[in-house]
Amino acid sequence: MGDLATQLNEMKTLLLSCVNSSSKSEKSNLYSTLLQLQEHSVSDEKILKMMADSCHVLLELMVGDVSDDDEEM
Repeated sequence: MGDLATQLNEMKTLLLSCVNSSSKSEKSNLYSTLLQLQEHSVSDEKILKMMADSCHVLLELMVGDVSDDDEEM
């Protein structure tokens, strides 16, 4: 899965840029990758710890993203 810390940091950067972007495919890929990390965290304590340490930042960025009017429900 590569360097997990780097991947998580890249996701944070992408999430921040997605808040100001209308690219639905970028957002879709980003949330898909996040879901994959969540699924892997079930069996890998290292991923779980990294995600737990990043949850406040990730949640803040996701709330900003979903509050954007371009989101479909």
